[in-house]
Amino acid sequence: MNTYENIVILNASLSDEEIETTTGKIKDLITNSGGEILKADAWGRKKLAYEV
Repeated sequence: MNTYENIVILNASLSDEEIETTTGKIKDLITNSGGEILKADAWGRKKLAYEV
């Protein structure tokens, strides 16, 4: 099986609860599609060098 890396950037205005809900949906999408999550790192809130 191939190994892939995924990085998700969410809107900074989301509450902590909304972030948890969204990351849960992303994890469910991956596992329901037959993927396996080997490692998940939550980096928390970071300031980006440039506005996205």
